[in-house]
Amino acid sequence: MIVRRSLVCVSLAVTTVLSTAGIAAADDGGQVTTSPDSAKKVEQALSAVAPDVLAQSATTGVSTDSDSSLVSQQASGSVDAPKDPGSAPVSVVTANGLSVQVGIPGAAQAADAATVQPGVAAYSGIAPDASLVVQATKDEGTRFLTIINGADAPSDYRFAITPPSGTHMTLDSDGGITFVDNSNDSGVSGIAPPWAKDANSNPLPASYRLDGDTVELHVDHAGAAYPVVADPWLSGHCGWSRCSFVYSRSMTQNLRNHATLITGAGGLAALACGAAGPFAIPCRIAVVVYFAWTIDTLNNAARQNQCLGFGHEYWMLLSAVWYPYIARGGWCNNN
Repeated sequence: MIVRRSLVCVSLAVTTVLSTAGIAAADDGGQVTTSPDSAKKVEQALSAVAPDVLAQSATTGVSTDSDSSLVSQQASGSVDAPKDPGSAPVSVVTANGLSVQVGIPGAAQAADAATVQPGVAAYSGIAPDASLVVQATKDEGTRFLTIINGADAPSDYRFAITPPSGTHMTLDSDGGITFVDNSNDSGVSGIAPPWAKDANSNPLPASYRLDGDTVELHVDHAGAAYPVVADPWLSGHCGWSRCSFVYSRSMTQNLRNHATLITGAGGLAALACGAAGPFAIPCRIAVVVYFAWTIDTLNNAARQNQCLGFGHEYWMLLSAVWYPYIARGGWCNNN
């Protein structure tokens, strides 16, 4: 199994919520200013649509300074989000040392950042009826969420990306984005394909488009039942100590329905251990135990309506080992 995006540490997500009141106001010069209750409105929106998201926020190692609304140093990497969205992009350094700059859509007219809670900053007014949230998570890297407050909000949001040094972005056939190493054309990181669904769990079209170093996220929310949530179906992320990727709930159920194929693959792997010579028997035992562990974890995840995940600890002696686990919360998506 090849997972192109096993090193994804930045997640661009969309949360669309119906609001009867705006969360920002314009001053006489046209600049959007943060209303006193804007942070509260964002918190209410996220709590209503994606309650697990806020629970994943980093609460330690988080601070502010004269220029930054959010400075976070976590096991999963660091983030520095400016107070003034027009002054600088959001700076993210992933756990494996990759530096990515993410521009704030509509930065020229967006309000200064408001603190929603420790580890979460919100920029209201990035577009009519729209805000951007930057979140430092405990161990899942940095997350960006666009909050759409009504049907008048646009469907397209443009993120100016400065990719890791020595890489360029390519749009994959499956709709995802890969950061490709210029020296050898290998994928080093990326963003998984987006998905979207409305309040009735109806899927909505969501897609990325590349325009140079700008990622345009499109969500067709016309006629949707609000709120609408969009996020990648396969979430890959890294921390200082581990990388992991997570299948969606639907993919987990599909894998369970085809568990016999996984068992068959385990049998073939055990047979291949014959090439290990004197280590053939220990190899076969390890393969049988690993595939039994994977099948058991898959079955338990499916029964609990959760997601199958695989994690890799950097300190493991055998760097190729990816262990199965049950993923819950915001990284376990429905689509």
